[in-house]
Amino acid sequence: METLLTAPHSGDYCDERSRIGRVPVRVGLPQRFVPAAMALIHGSLARVADTLEDAPAMRSALTRAVDIDLALMLETYVEDFIGRLEHLRRTE
Repeated sequence: METLLTAPHSGDYCDERSRIGRVPVRVGLPQRFVPAAMALIHGSLARVADTLEDAPAMRSALTRAVDIDLALMLETYVEDFIGRLEHLRRTE
């Protein structure tokens, strides 16, 4: 969570988030659980944002950051699916 809020959203950040996103893919967690988990994280961080001086702006920034992380993590499911399709095509 700290990295989500403080890290520069650079190529390294995206690579790290993709690495994190590959963990649920590797363990076989159904994709639908990733947005549910991120919603819990988003809700917890939003409650903290609501206590800050500029709560609306903080919530908006938080939502964008969580959405970026979610997109990066879900992309790993797409990559895995494409990899499995290519493997099937090669073995046929």
